[in-house]
Amino acid sequence: QVNPEDLSDLRSIAQVVSFLVADLGDEVQPSVVVEASAPAVDDGLPETVVTGSLACRAVQPRLIQGSDPSDVPAFHCLPDHEIWIYDNGTSFAQALVSAFEARGVAARVIDDKGEGNCKPCGGLVLLAGSNESNHPLWSAATEEQLKRSVMLVKNLAPALRSAQAAGGALLCSVTQLDGRLGTGQTDHLVDPLQAGLAGLVKTAAKEWSGLHGRVIDVAPQWGDTTSAEAVVDACLKSGPVELGLGPDGEVTLDVLTQPEPRPRRALEAGSLFIITGGARGVTAACAIELASRQPGLAFALWGRSRLEPEPEDLEGVEDEASLKRLLLERSGAVQTPKELQAACARILAQREIRATLAAIEAVGAKAVYASVDLRDKDAVSTEVTQLEARFGPVRGIVHGAGVLRDRRIEDKTRDQLDDVLDTKLAGLRHLLGTLRLEELRSLNLFASITGRVGRVGQVDYAVANQALDKVAWQLAAQLPACRVQSFAWGPWDGGMVTPALRQTFVNEGVGLIPLQAGARCFADWALAAPGAYAELLVGVDLPELAAADALGGKDGRALRHVDLHPELPVLTHHRLAGEGVLPMALGVDWMVQESRRLGLGLQLNRVENAQVLQGVSVSEPLTLSVCLESSRVEGNDLRQTMSLRDSSGRQRMRAEVVLSSEAPRLQSTSMDALPASGGYSSEAIYGEALFHGPLLQAIESVDGLNSDGIDVSLVRPEAAGPWLQDEGADWDPEGALWLDSAFQAMILWSRDQQSAPSLPSRFGRWQRFQDWPEVAPRLRARVRSVKGAMITSDICFLGPDDEVVALVEDYAATASPQLADAFEDHGNEPAPKG
Repeated sequence: QVNPEDLSDLRSIAQVVSFLVADLGDEVQPSVVVEASAPAVDDGLPETVVTGSLACRAVQPRLIQGSDPSDVPAFHCLPDHEIWIYDNGTSFAQALVSAFEARGVAARVIDDKGEGNCKPCGGLVLLAGSNESNHPLWSAATEEQLKRSVMLVKNLAPALRSAQAAGGALLCSVTQLDGRLGTGQTDHLVDPLQAGLAGLVKTAAKEWSGLHGRVIDVAPQWGDTTSAEAVVDACLKSGPVELGLGPDGEVTLDVLTQPEPRPRRALEAGSLFIITGGARGVTAACAIELASRQPGLAFALWGRSRLEPEPEDLEGVEDEASLKRLLLERSGAVQTPKELQAACARILAQREIRATLAAIEAVGAKAVYASVDLRDKDAVSTEVTQLEARFGPVRGIVHGAGVLRDRRIEDKTRDQLDDVLDTKLAGLRHLLGTLRLEELRSLNLFASITGRVGRVGQVDYAVANQALDKVAWQLAAQLPACRVQSFAWGPWDGGMVTPALRQTFVNEGVGLIPLQAGARCFADWALAAPGAYAELLVGVDLPELAAADALGGKDGRALRHVDLHPELPVLTHHRLAGEGVLPMALGVDWMVQESRRLGLGLQLNRVENAQVLQGVSVSEPLTLSVCLESSRVEGNDLRQTMSLRDSSGRQRMRAEVVLSSEAPRLQSTSMDALPASGGYSSEAIYGEALFHGPLLQAIESVDGLNSDGIDVSLVRPEAAGPWLQDEGADWDPEGALWLDSAFQAMILWSRDQQSAPSLPSRFGRWQRFQDWPEVAPRLRARVRSVKGAMITSDICFLGPDDEVVALVEDYAATASPQLADAFEDHGNEPAPKG
């Protein structure tokens, strides 16, 4: 029986769970094994508990351009207070002190006890330890530092909360992963567990409303002074919670909707998976689904519960009351209700384990179970050795083990930290340390949305799971033949969610992940080909997913503003009827640039479905915004719909930019050269037929022209120079120039074959397969169809050995004799010829 007064001090759902299961015996308390909970039973609650569809989202870095939505306001340290910096044993701590003092903020270095003759604490900066690693894993020393950092924040909680109440307090974590918040996926080995500090900062911000929380990652190649100045600037200004600082600029994280896994080749028959977290509930459902997808696999399920033979006289006894009665008769001694319930729970749990093993074997796989304490390194090593002697090398890992020991930061004990972090982190380190990692083909880490956004009462769980997320990114880079990912799950509809708790979730608007739907999602990704997305968020109607979106940004936002005026070079060389007109090729290039910044770490694969919705004439100054309209993940591809909008919000251009972890692949294409023809003289190309000024004059000669198409030789313009006045030193206009030259070639074709000039309307695909050659490419265009005023063609760019460099497919131009006057009134002169 649960009395109201018993619940008055319980602050989180997990604490309620711990209270409700407290009578089940020592096997399940005080640590609740989250992923090994029993399946849900039919409790009479309506199925509307699950109120939405299962959402899977991928976390990706995004380069910040200009102003960014500010999740954290600017911070001002209170007068007569200091910023305390937790020393990480390097010179960086003192560099931070100097950088703060240069900004007029007092600061000092402290030890992990936070003791000394100091002014009051107005903020705390937590520095990660040494980031260097000689192995793809991490050390026990990093786990220890995470625990010490949590206990330091606990000890300083009164001081931080006092400063917060007086006007504001800072809590900042600083890591040196890669300057991209651990998502860079480089070959340089770093210790990924540093990232666990982010879970501490996010949880503290949830527990102490108004805390100025910052999560900062600095490029390790930067020197102490440069890094310290950048960190202090980020601490004091407004901006997103998570910020990466490096040579590429400022990076934050975006959450992208609905990625789609790309299936991989089937694993070898007999491939062994080790699944931690027990053989019941969530991990059981996932194992059974995985076994059903590819018969012939082998599964070793590890849990804490022991699997012992069931006494014969208990076999066949199904209802709990009868089972308890028999257990009481067999004991021959007086038992308390708690002891009797614990004995009954052990019998039922062992039955569930046997049922899981039978279900796996029923679909054609092999299954064994072992009681293994992941915190015991020797026990883990011994069990792996025995399994590999029986089944061969381990090909897959599902790390689902985890415990909850929920308390607010001020109430957290070291024992609770040890229990949670050692199960998640030390347990995984012990397991991976016994394996030949290059043999792995599927590595799946069960994390939690708690790690992504923090949660009241779960600081240790947030630290552990945020660390797991970055472990996945690191190992994904180190193991190219293995599918690696962390699953930041929302709450499952499992046995630890009792009918009362299910109703609580309903009242909070949180849907529960159905066991079968969640298991299917897991199996889809566990058997996927290696790819770009190592961190997945999965949940149903989960408010935290919306919060996670806010950490990065939202679709439909303006990414860049471009100020145009009539005297810009590119507009003075691209005039129609005397007015500068924005080239479609340049608008597409802007959209590609911003898309690539959003998908940092991915490469441009192709541009699709580009359209000019309304031409942009510039007779007076105006501003265009480059906007992200939507984004979605498709296997290894990130597809982003981009647009150019004017000040009224109207879309003027639109395109889908596809980034990928894979290089574009050329499908077969064949365009034989046209017979040589007189066509246009070099003087007539820009002197009579085209309106383009010297900056854009890329056609050197027409080599062939008939009703089938046109062949031209290209040249880099002699009048090379800036297109804009602020395009940036790293911008290369060649892609836009060659794309514009394709449109120019089709104008020549339409004037010759249709007696009418043409302008670009849209294209289906634009793709480059290799770098532009040193020698200007040659161009061949072949007409698909002419329907009224619409001319559709495919255009191919060739290198010096006739290799295909780039391709424009389904290019549509609109031809009209009425354009002739506008072409004539351009005001441009042909480029001088040598």
